[in-house]
Amino acid sequence: MRLEVTSAANFLVSLVRLKKTAAAIPQHQLDMLRENIIETLRLRYRDHWFPERPCKGSGYRCIRINGKIDPLLAQAGEDSGIPATFLYTLFPSELTMWVDPSEVSYRIGENGSICVLYDERQIAESIRLAQLSPTPSSSSYVSTPSSSPGLDYSDSSCKLDFAMDARNILAYEHMAAFVAS
Repeated sequence: MRLEVTSAANFLVSLVRLKKTAAAIPQHQLDMLRENIIETLRLRYRDHWFPERPCKGSGYRCIRINGKIDPLLAQAGEDSGIPATFLYTLFPSELTMWVDPSEVSYRIGENGSICVLYDERQIAESIRLAQLSPTPSSSSYVSTPSSSPGLDYSDSSCKLDFAMDARNILAYEHMAAFVAS
């Protein structure tokens, strides 16, 4: 569960950082928000986490922003000293996120594509393929999300990788246009 909620929290905080008005929030407060999101989700999901049946309880683990901020995010924001009303303005107006065992996905907008942030099976396959392939020399190999051994984003409907960090940050407008395409 730790990897799934960490992936979700990293992505949510990266969305907050995209807004210019978020510049007023100090880095330590954003770090606190991230940790509070992780803890809030972990506590909420602990009795609703079924690795053997990942779809069971999926609705319970859905985070939703649609006209109002999800109470879990509001609580994490308040615990971090960020008013829920201000935090709400930092997110897209329509955001749905599913935090399930072995997979975290999201959708921006009602008609946007569902994009996968974290997929345990894909990571396991990437590790397996990386172990099978010869190690390239360090002087000629640059690790990027698109050049990582075994990762193939060509058939992904989303092509965004926020699984464990926020290196691929785009503006909301660009992200929404990309997700909707």
